[in-house]
Amino acid sequence: MITGGWDAAGHIIERSYKLMDILAKVRPDVAVNIDDLLLRESMDIIGRTGFQKEMGALEGWLAGSGEGPGSYIPVMLRCTEEVVRRIENPMDHMLGVLSCRMRQGNALFKTWKELVGGLLEHVNSIKATPGSFADLLLHIKDPRSGSPLTAQQMLPEVAALFFAGIDTTGHTGAWTLYMLSQHPEVEARLVKELDALQLLVTAERPAPRSPEYADISRLTYLKCVIKEVLRMYPPVGIGQIRVSHSHDVMLCGGKLAIPRGTLLWVPHHAMHNTAANWDLPAEFRPERWREAGAEYAQKESALPAELQEGLSKNHTSNISHAERPKRYMPFAEGPRSCVGKTLAQTTLPLTLAILLSHFSFKLADQMGGPEGVRRAEQYTLVTGIAGGMFMHAIPRRAAPSTAQENQT
Repeated sequence: MITGGWDAAGHIIERSYKLMDILAKVRPDVAVNIDDLLLRESMDIIGRTGFQKEMGALEGWLAGSGEGPGSYIPVMLRCTEEVVRRIENPMDHMLGVLSCRMRQGNALFKTWKELVGGLLEHVNSIKATPGSFADLLLHIKDPRSGSPLTAQQMLPEVAALFFAGIDTTGHTGAWTLYMLSQHPEVEARLVKELDALQLLVTAERPAPRSPEYADISRLTYLKCVIKEVLRMYPPVGIGQIRVSHSHDVMLCGGKLAIPRGTLLWVPHHAMHNTAANWDLPAEFRPERWREAGAEYAQKESALPAELQEGLSKNHTSNISHAERPKRYMPFAEGPRSCVGKTLAQTTLPLTLAILLSHFSFKLADQMGGPEGVRRAEQYTLVTGIAGGMFMHAIPRRAAPSTAQENQT
């Protein structure tokens, strides 16, 4: 078993084996909503690593009661739909509680606020481990007064961290397993990498070693696969919206001026899936990430000459490389980038390495094939799939009765 305090990698590995244990108990001919399971695993991980709280979302799935922390996942996803709906239908705000849809939305937000409020109460009641998210939250100061944040100020910070920690990894993991099910040649190459690292279940190796944090740097092809999935299905597909109210924004060495008050929209999904930025953007090609600097635009498709000159003289920013601006930013960039980025970059390779070492995944017939999945793609605040992703987990060989044995 995993020991050693609130170690993030240790908790990720333990929860991944719990998920593997669940899948091992399900017959291969029974389809499971892998999206829901991965979101539950993510909730358990962010609960432990972020707030030092046992969420028990995976255990709730086993109990099958529909109650407990796992029941908040559909509420969270519906809240993202409600936010987008209100942006698209501003007239509803004028009707307020007179609108049935507004009343239903308000009830959703109330439930979500109760969950986040409970997390905040828990954080305030414990002795937080130094350096943990909970510890950092307790030490944040109001930049204007220098005083600790009030509960009202901390609530959105907790909500952002909790939401980002769940969604960024959960949906991306499901999209990865789906893409591998449609590209057996990519899965075969990935299996070879797992085998070379002695992580793969085989007839000769029925109980492979457990992955560890150091394996993340060794799983080079798996990381290429994940990056390609993040390109095609960025977690926040609709992107970022930013406005500078205080000053004009000067880009490309001052050659491009954006007046203050201008709304800037950076649509991640569009940037990641346009032929203006990528060769064959509709194709799943993890190999494209073998090329150094693949996250930057190719020179032949870069900016006009006069703007390139400005970039060349001012290329210290992490959003450009000489005359090549960045074309890949699944977690956004700058000080307002996704707070779940680092945790996702640890959780995704470890979780997927464990699952793919023991199972191959097949898309369930009820999904309607790739066309059915495409129709169910959902772009709210997050890139998800309406109704979940149902797949069959096919054991690579007879699984051990208790997956946790691999951690001892």
